[in-house]
Amino acid sequence: MIYNGKLFNNNGENYYEKLSNLLDIKKLLIYALIALLLSRINILFYIAPIGIAFTATIMFKNNKVLTVLVGIFSILGYFSIRSNFDSFDLYIIINMILIFLGIFFNIKKKHRLFILLLICLISYIYKYFYVRFSIYPTLFSITIEVGIIYVLYYVFDIFIKSISYFNTNYIFKKEDIICLVITTCLILCGINGFKIFNLDLSNILIVLFVFMMSYINGMSVGVICAVFSGSIMGFIYGNFTEYIAIYSVIATVSSFLSLSSRFTVSVISIVCILILKLSNMSSMDIGSNLFLIEIFIGSVIFAVVPKSYLMKITMYFNEEYKKEFYTNKRLFNTLDMRIQKINEFNDIIKELSDMIVSNVNFKYKILDKKIYIEILAESVCGECSNVNKCWKVNFNKVRTEMLLSLDNFIQGDKSLTEYIDGLCIRKDKFKNELYKISNFYNIQKVYEERIYEAQDMLSYELKNLHNIINQSIKEVKKDIVIKVNYEKSLISKFNKFNIKYFDIICYEESERLKVKIILPYNIFIEYKNDLLDIINIALDREMIIQDEPSKYINSNDEIIVTYVEKYCYNVVSHCLQLSKKDKNGDSYICTNSINDDYLIILSDGIGSGIEAYNKSKFTVDLIYKFVRTSLSLSSCIKEIISIISLKFFRDEAISTIDFARIDLYTGKMNYLKFSSIITYIKRNNEVFILGNERDLNDNSLDDDIRILSSEFDLECGDILVHLTDGLIHFKDLSNKAWLYTFLKRCDVSSPDKLCEEILREFKILNSGSFQDDVSVIVSKVYKN
Repeated sequence: MIYNGKLFNNNGENYYEKLSNLLDIKKLLIYALIALLLSRINILFYIAPIGIAFTATIMFKNNKVLTVLVGIFSILGYFSIRSNFDSFDLYIIINMILIFLGIFFNIKKKHRLFILLLICLISYIYKYFYVRFSIYPTLFSITIEVGIIYVLYYVFDIFIKSISYFNTNYIFKKEDIICLVITTCLILCGINGFKIFNLDLSNILIVLFVFMMSYINGMSVGVICAVFSGSIMGFIYGNFTEYIAIYSVIATVSSFLSLSSRFTVSVISIVCILILKLSNMSSMDIGSNLFLIEIFIGSVIFAVVPKSYLMKITMYFNEEYKKEFYTNKRLFNTLDMRIQKINEFNDIIKELSDMIVSNVNFKYKILDKKIYIEILAESVCGECSNVNKCWKVNFNKVRTEMLLSLDNFIQGDKSLTEYIDGLCIRKDKFKNELYKISNFYNIQKVYEERIYEAQDMLSYELKNLHNIINQSIKEVKKDIVIKVNYEKSLISKFNKFNIKYFDIICYEESERLKVKIILPYNIFIEYKNDLLDIINIALDREMIIQDEPSKYINSNDEIIVTYVEKYCYNVVSHCLQLSKKDKNGDSYICTNSINDDYLIILSDGIGSGIEAYNKSKFTVDLIYKFVRTSLSLSSCIKEIISIISLKFFRDEAISTIDFARIDLYTGKMNYLKFSSIITYIKRNNEVFILGNERDLNDNSLDDDIRILSSEFDLECGDILVHLTDGLIHFKDLSNKAWLYTFLKRCDVSSPDKLCEEILREFKILNSGSFQDDVSVIVSKVYKN
């Protein structure tokens, strides 16, 4: 039968899956290589049951092709070490029997006892009757071999299941990790005998593996890896205690220094091993020297392994890291599903915008002029005694002339055509009706144009909204990397100082480390001055508190405190204003934002007084709210201007915008000007101009709307001067460049002092009077 595109027989076997397994060449080769290496491990020079255990484990999987391949490569492995012990042919015979059983019989896990008894019987016959061992050594040898096979069967079975989960979100348990580690150690031990420049490759790889497992998983897994690897290598080479001791030193150092660099771990491990070797001078022979070189090479490889490969290994073997990774992945996948709904809604907005655009050319249809002629003829000619003479004699001529007369009235020419003027006996009535109809027609035409403009504006706003939603989705999906090691370090420090907390989150956003701590408000007040020192010590980075945390207090008296990496730059601003009326019509904001940047927003309300102030304050607050959403300036500025335009459309008074956003890490400034005048940047004896340089020499007071958006790289010591046009547009001053000249020669560097000097110079030039509200903001960039 066929179900979901896969073939099943009546017993429910999936032939499609079985065929896929047969054709999985990569999988077959990996298992064949593992069988070859495992069968090369001989213990104490006379038993080698590990290859048999792996062949038996594969046989229970009921994959005939895989069983045959593993059995053959296991036999090849035994042939490769036949010179090391005499009974290698016993394991070849057992392997051949297992291959035979796997091909011709359906061996299941419930037959495990039967297989063990069969191996016992074959071993007994071989060793007692063929090799001529006595009864007690034979039984002892068989017991050890069968015990190893029985234990390793469970280890290999879990290993095979685990490697099938490598690229999935399955979270390995401790026993899975241990079985993976034990099997990997056995595989690496199977490389023994392969030498490069007389250096044993298996020793180098095991040292590297012990380093990685200890560094990634800590003491528990590291010690298991060290003891097991040391035991196997000790059995192979006959120096049991030395291998366990050295591998244990590596595991201990790597575990305790897991937060340090790999170079530090390698150096300290080598020093400890040298001390251990030097304490026993009698064991210092050529073999020991080679072993030290192998350890050194393995540690160097560990120190230089690319971080990407180490993270991939961490993903496979570290339970906590994989759990954290896939938890984040599931959160992002869930977020993607939620965002998909927003995308669908956004697509609707886009389609609606396109539909409105496609219908813009299909204008609102006013009544056809011919219908108005019918109405005109009915109202004027219906009661006229001369109606038959006019209409019956020349019907088409009369209609045409009436239509021409209507066109004259619509266009403002209040006169009849010569034909109608000479023919009609009710001219006054005719003119009155034409006047009413033309007025109505013109009103309808204005409505038509307004509808066209409204359609165009609505389409434009929907497009902007579509773009903003797209940008918002990109910002929401921005990768945030959780830093588990930093969290562990912080938790350790907080526990050491007995500081109560609810949660600690360390993450990287835009390659900048951030820490969010949720803790009781009273604890925050008590340790407010100590928390930053503790965080700096734990993270080995200089952090600062990002925002005033009191606003985050909730009903449970919890508080969220955010710390970020210390900014490279600091900006100090000072503003002074002069008011033409009681209330200055300009508004401004100069502040650090939650996005690790510094904002300067200045808006000149058109006019003066409370009404102008309300308009400019609305503009400033709107921009500030947009910028706090972390959206790029280019994605939302058109929408800001559109909203402002709609807000003040009736008054025809649009506030100006002078906006600057300074990245406190890089010093890069993004600025925007909307109908505002130039901004000055003073750097030592130079003065740079941001804006249109024609403003320096153009004395006209035109109010044309100009939009300028660009970037500027600031340096330490730069002074920014933002101002409104009240500082330039006054009656007795004919040169707008007075401030440029003043800044060139002025040596004042303090923002507050420079503000005062600018206004003092302004009053002198203007004889103490001014025509408009004046605002000047001076900001200086400092190096942290």
